[in-house]
Amino acid sequence: MRDQAPGVRLRVFEGFSDRIERWLANGSVEVGVFSKYREANQPGEPSLFTSPLMLASPPSMPSGPKTVDFEDLADMPFVLPTVPNGLRMMIEMVARRFRFSLKVLVDAESTTAQKLIAEECNCHMIKALHTIVDDQASGRFHTALIVNPTIFRHVVLHTTQYRPLTRAGKMVAEEAAAILRDLRLDQRYCSFNP
Repeated sequence: MRDQAPGVRLRVFEGFSDRIERWLANGSVEVGVFSKYREANQPGEPSLFTSPLMLASPPSMPSGPKTVDFEDLADMPFVLPTVPNGLRMMIEMVARRFRFSLKVLVDAESTTAQKLIAEECNCHMIKALHTIVDDQASGRFHTALIVNPTIFRHVVLHTTQYRPLTRAGKMVAEEAAAILRDLRLDQRYCSFNP
């Protein structure tokens, strides 16, 4: 952006999807990139980037097969994002369908906190592959693809409807969309081969 539009000054805010959607709705931000969750083969809005949900565990916990059935999550201890959170709401909805409640030991607002708590408290996380792949490669966490059902994190880009988008906002949206499309080509972040 600095090369294309040196006069544009970016302000970056970080938050979970529900917060970003509120910021877009009230015009606090012009462009928002956030996640939507849905099961495989479930229709939804088009996404720029898709990544499957994984069971992520610290090395102090035994690693198992490369896939885990969703219903096998019933007896596992978890650190998960606080409600309301798209990932949390989706996995709790699926758990209710299987007639169990997740054993959430700790609710943590940030991904950094979730990872530290998982390591210190010997509990699992549920993360999209692209958010945990570098930790997996370094040995910080081992992962298994959650199946039956497989749930995907779809990264979407929206712009505010609160007021007309500025020229700078349009440029930022186009650049962010291009970056996400490029990420989609990197198989480490969006595909899993057991």
